[in-house]
This record gives sequence, C-alpha cells and structure tokens, in this order.
Amino acid sequence: PAATQPEEDGSRPPAVGDTVRLCGLKARADLNGQVGILETPGEMLVNAGRVQVRAGKEVVGVKPENVELVARGAPAAAEAAAPATAAEEEKQGVRPNDFI
Repeated sequence: PAATQPEEDGSRPPAVGDTVRLCGLKARADLNGQVGILETPGEMLVNAGRVQVRAGKEVVGVKPENVELVARGAPAAAEAAAPATAAEEEKQGVRPNDFI
C-alpha cells in the first residue's frame, strides 16, 4: 500500500493572522482585490457569521466566502494591530455597521 500523505495546509480555511484577498463583495465592490490581514472579530461579527479583515486603514466584516487565502501568517506589526475588544475597536473607529 502507498504511504498516506499528511493533509496539505491549503485545505484549512484562512485563520486569524493570515493574509487574505477580499473578493465577491457587492456592497463594497471597491474593496474587491484588496489584500488584508484576518483579525480576531468582535462578538457582533461572530454572531453575524462574519470575519474581520484589516485592509490598509479600513477594517471590515465580511462573509468567510468573501476572502481568499494569500499567505499563512502575517507580519508581526499587522498581528499586533488586531483589536481585542469592542472598546478598542470603537477607539479605532470601527462601528458595528462596518460589516458588509
């Protein structure tokens, strides 16, 4: 029998810290093609079934199917920028309706 190969990392969906590309957005089509970092989403986004992406100065909540993996992991500076709480998100200007 042939040896089984370990499952490729490419089968895992993008995770916090990964670099992703926004795609298939309708309400914010201007963001399609933008590359960003998948961040830890706030409770509102999680409850809405969204993921949080920081693309430049914009932070948006999008459906998981609207991101495609570019690279695993992220630069240390981008990981450090991920907000941990709703209060920090508010300080950064992220409002609950910033998801699309």
